Amino acid sequence: MDVCTFESSPSPSRGPPTTPCSPWRSRPKYGVAIVSTQEPFINTSDDNPFEVEFFALIAGLAHQESKNKSKFIRDAFAELKAKGSHSSGPVPYGFRAEPVQVDDVTIRMLSPGPMSDAEIGPDSTPADNVMYMIEEAENGAKENAIASALTDAKVKTPLGSLDEDAARARREAALKRRKNGPSDEADYEWSATVVRRILRDPRLAGFAIGPVNPKTKRREILRDENGQPVRPHQGFIEPKRWYDLQAILDGR
Repeated sequence: MDVCTFESSPSPSRGPPTTPCSPWRSRPKYGVAIVSTQEPFINTSDDNPFEVEFFALIAGLAHQESKNKSKFIRDAFAELKAKGSHSSGPVPYGFRAEPVQVDDVTIRMLSPGPMSDAEIGPDSTPADNVMYMIEEAENGAKENAIASALTDAKVKTPLGSLDEDAARARREAALKRRKNGPSDEADYEWSATVVRRILRDPRLAGFAIGPVNPKTKRREILRDENGQPVRPHQGFIEPKRWYDLQAILDGR
């Protein structure tokens, strides 16, 4: 009994399946038969040309189905992105995500996480800490001073606030991106960079984010086809207050 192990192209969507058209047809030369364990009607052991062509037809249909699925997934992600859905990556620090219906499409809407009456410290929530950073910055505190205050108060960093598995994944991803500079691995050691990144985030005002601006290295606000900001989320502050905050940060 002849046994043949066949492995298809790792990415059918990259091109048409050429394997059934050439190597498979040369199989008699090597004494190889094609037998499907799922479709009993596919059996080329008797060297029937019809079976070979039929096998190639099924491979072509499978390839087309794969392309259709890929297009559907791409279109779905494009629609979610256009509506500002938080569709990938971790939920921003201080936020929570929940599914909501927008124009018959389910998106993940961000909103501030739970808040408490606790003083800033080990018992304060991430949402408490975000509001503390906003208010301190509005009152003139520098990012370094805010980071030092959070560290002194033993407030957990965004990484330290995650569960063990999520923290490990975030740490590994950060290490891959980082070329040099300080590490954010410590659970309680805040940096001015982390504080600044949180304060610069347009999602604080409910805006959806677009790509990173290569000049400013900041996340742009996602805009619709008319150039208007897309604002599907519930922010910590209103847009005007966020823009005023950016002006304060820009003036430093």
